[in-house]
Amino acid sequence: MERENNPESALVTQIRTQDTQMERENNPESGYGSESYEREILLQSLPQTLQKEILSLGQRMTPEKREEMLLKVCRIHPFTAAEVGILFRNTRHWAKIVLRELVHSNKICLTIPDKPKSKNQAYYVLRDAGQRNISEWK
Repeated sequence: MERENNPESALVTQIRTQDTQMERENNPESGYGSESYEREILLQSLPQTLQKEILSLGQRMTPEKREEMLLKVCRIHPFTAAEVGILFRNTRHWAKIVLRELVHSNKICLTIPDKPKSKNQAYYVLRDAGQRNISEWK
């Protein structure tokens, strides 16, 4: 009885529970927390036709196809470079390079234009010709 009321034992139990939960989330065998699980979640946020297109892509794409697919994806909602990398089964570094090319050609916009290197940076496609920033994105 004395043990149950001890705040230190409650803290130890809470820490052990959190450790177990983190272990489960980071275990690739469980699927949860793995890159394939994250990719599945990202794919579900896209329309069915676009999901099929992405799933049918090979590892190597022509620059034209890559640009077309990125524009389609970023038209749905803003994505970070990490999310684009996971979605296209590539690295975050690859995604940053190709997204930067599209930003410089004014085909994709930054959600945080005054901080282009922000870790929270996401990329989107303008929906209207008169749109100036993400706050006007509908």
